[in-house]
Amino acid sequence: MLKRCALFFGSLLLLAILTGCSTSKPQPKSETVLRLAAAASLEEIMEKELLPAFLQKEKIEVQGVYDGSGRLERQLEQGLEADIFIAAAPGPVNALVKRELIEKNAVRPLLSNELVLAVPKGNPAGIKSFADLPKAAPVAVGDPAVVPAGTYAKNYLAGLGLWQEIEPKATLATSVSQVLAWVAAGNAKAGLVYATDAALSSQVEVIARAEESKGAEKIVYPLAVLKKSKQKAAAERFATYLTSEEAGAVFKRYGFTPLKD
Repeated sequence: MLKRCALFFGSLLLLAILTGCSTSKPQPKSETVLRLAAAASLEEIMEKELLPAFLQKEKIEVQGVYDGSGRLERQLEQGLEADIFIAAAPGPVNALVKRELIEKNAVRPLLSNELVLAVPKGNPAGIKSFADLPKAAPVAVGDPAVVPAGTYAKNYLAGLGLWQEIEPKATLATSVSQVLAWVAAGNAKAGLVYATDAALSSQVEVIARAEESKGAEKIVYPLAVLKKSKQKAAAERFATYLTSEEAGAVFKRYGFTPLKD
């Protein structure tokens, strides 16, 4: 009798273990799932901080896709599913407004950033300022055709009278994150990135900052809900959260400057 009881309870235990180890699909975190297309420089803060906080607060899951803003613009034109677009410059958003994928009154300024000159830790090339860049090769820059940081960099260097010398030696990246990776690995002697990206890596040093007094453009990240979004109410709640003081405090901690309409 004792032996049969032991076998019965043992079978129950085995069944419980097998049930717990089943390969059933995980349940979604939320019934509402938004899709975010955002500049590569926002990936760290979104994935580690803001998206988890918004899910906990509103029970709305946001899935992010990150890349150079120009590349995202083209993907959205070609049918990339997204509810919200955050670019690192007004250009890509304005292009989607012209193509009637975004309503003009749906665009709002979200953040500002700063362009900096970064070098590998220890500065092996001995670069001291932007003026030294013509002597350094290769110099990593975002591709001005698709990466806002690259456009900002090209325009600033052109204003300093340096771009014509630097361009033949420049290595063009598809995102500002790629520029940072090349500099951190020592594959580039210097690179122009956002201050917030440089702050994320212990393998780079910031040598100089682009100054508005010397022609640096103000860097603005606009946010917009796309016209084709099927969940506009939820998307607006996310946009409102990103412009809140709570999210603003997180942006500031990462080095961004929150903007208001």
